Amino acid sequence: MLSRPFSFDVTGEVRAFWCALASHGRIAPCAWPTRPRRARRGAQDARPASATVPHFTCSSFDELLLLERFMLPEIETNDLIAHGTLSSLLARLGEDVSEVLADAGCHYVVLEPGQRFADVSAVLRRISAGVDSWPIPPAGLCIVEERKVVLRSISPMTVVHETCHLIDVTLGGGVYLSGIEPRIRRAFNAATAFCTPYAASACDEYMAECLRAWHGEFSNDPHSLWPKATRERLQQLDPTMYEIVREIFEVTIPERAAALRGHRKAAA
Repeated sequence: MLSRPFSFDVTGEVRAFWCALASHGRIAPCAWPTRPRRARRGAQDARPASATVPHFTCSSFDELLLLERFMLPEIETNDLIAHGTLSSLLARLGEDVSEVLADAGCHYVVLEPGQRFADVSAVLRRISAGVDSWPIPPAGLCIVEERKVVLRSISPMTVVHETCHLIDVTLGGGVYLSGIEPRIRRAFNAATAFCTPYAASACDEYMAECLRAWHGEFSNDPHSLWPKATRERLQQLDPTMYEIVREIFEVTIPERAAALRGHRKAAA
C-alpha cells in the first residue's frame, strides 16, 4: 500500500477492470474520460497533440482491486475520474462503512459543469431551499430525506465530511443520529473546544467533523486554514466524543456490516 497518492495512465488492464465492474453491475457504466497527451520532444513515434489517453489518480492501485470485493454505494456521474476518486475514498473508509451505506440506500451525485443542486434533488426543488442562489454554493450537500450526497467538489475533505453525514443518517435510521442521541447532544452542549471551527456551528456538523477526524490521515485539505482534524486532536479536545466516535467505527458499524454479510450468506 502506497503512503501517498500517485498518478498513472489508465490503459489496457485498468480500463478492462473498470469495464468488467460495469458489466457485472458493480459500477454504473460511464463515459471514458480523456486528456491530451503531449508529445515528447524528439520522439519519432510520439502521438499527435490531438491524441488522448485516459488518466486517473488513486491513493493505491490496491484500492481499485479492493472495490471488486465489497459493495459500494451508488455513484452517479459520467466522469470516470470522479467515479474512481469517490470509489477510492470509500475504499479507504473501509469495507464495513461502504457496505452499511450501500445497504441503507445511500448514494452520491457529482454535479456536472453548470448543473445545480436543485437539478438533481426533488427534495430541494420541493422545499425551495435556495442553495443554488447562495453567493458561494456549498462544496457538497447531504440531503437527509433522500440519503443522497450531492458534490460540487470531490476533494477528500468534502467527500469524507459529507459521507460522515450519511453515516449519521444511516445510524439514525433516516434522521440524524446526532439529533436524537442524548450522549451526542450532551457532548456538543458541553464542548469547550472543537476539532475544527465548523464543528461548533451545529450538532450535525459537530458529528460529521468528529467522524471525519477518525480518518484524518487522508481527509484533511493541506490548503485549508482550519486545524487538521485527527484522532489525536479529537481525543485531546473532546475525550467524550472521541469515545463515541471510536465506538461507532470499531463496534457499531462492524457489527452491522457483519450482520448484513450473514444475511446475504444465509440467503445465498
